Amino acid sequence: MGTSTARRAPGTKAWRQAKAAATRYLSPDGQAAVTAQEVVARYMKALEDGAGQNTDGVKGAFRLARKIAQNLGEFCQQIKERGFQTGFYAAGFRNPAFRTPKEFAQGLATLWLDQAVSLEGAALRPALVRVLTELGEDCQRIAQGRAVSTSQTVKNFFAEAVYCRLLFDLGEPLEAVSSGWYPWVSGLAGIKKEIFRAVEAAAGDVPTPANWQGLEGWLWVTQVMERLMDYLIPSLDLNR
Repeated sequence: MGTSTARRAPGTKAWRQAKAAATRYLSPDGQAAVTAQEVVARYMKALEDGAGQNTDGVKGAFRLARKIAQNLGEFCQQIKERGFQTGFYAAGFRNPAFRTPKEFAQGLATLWLDQAVSLEGAALRPALVRVLTELGEDCQRIAQGRAVSTSQTVKNFFAEAVYCRLLFDLGEPLEAVSSGWYPWVSGLAGIKKEIFRAVEAAAGDVPTPANWQGLEGWLWVTQVMERLMDYLIPSLDLNR
């Protein structure tokens, strides 16, 4: 697992604190226990601080994720209202022939992320494939007229995106102190659960947009990201 973003800003206080929290979280000696919530909060704070004064903070770190979230929302809306074939055409496919949900997921992820060569793009691919695979497995359910939840699918993608990005950046310190496979998997599950809980709380009562690709959709994904930071960071003393 890589820590590319962390290596670009190894000297900042927020990144040192994020790495230290990750180390203590899975430390087998049980000293100075750290919760999954603190690991996630310190990581998001490090992203925000590392963005600099001339950027959009943590929202800038997830700018591509917000754009892909709009694409995903629009795609879900299309297949819900008009069926998979129309959804594929709207997404840019002209002759889709996928045998499995995984092939469908990888094909759409490649279409949307083909030009993304950044760290964020690399982290988004597994997140998007995971969510799209689950969506593909729901093909039969959707074909039977039971609607997919567009907003829930987009929220799941947001959570997976944050989780995968965190693993890219903090995977090494987490893995280095793990005492074995089970503590490692269990610890990651705790982090993932916290991220999903935080995204769900952040989305809260934000109205689902009718037009995902327009300004309304962009404001929705941006507001959810802003509220995610508001939800995570004030809950902890991140100055210590």
